[in-house]
Amino acid sequence: MGRPGFEPGTIRLKAECSTIELATLGNQAYENLFVLLCFLVHLSFTRLASLTQV
Repeated sequence: MGRPGFEPGTIRLKAECSTIELATLGNQAYENLFVLLCFLVHLSFTRLASLTQV
């Protein structure tokens, strides 16, 4: 197994994650992006509402 990095005698990186783990990480990234987008939309509407109050 050795340490993380390049496989001996190749230019390929060692496989550190399975395909399922990579898919899970990808889904988590999309979920995080969605939450951030929702927060930014909420923040902009909140700011807009505060600017339009009399």
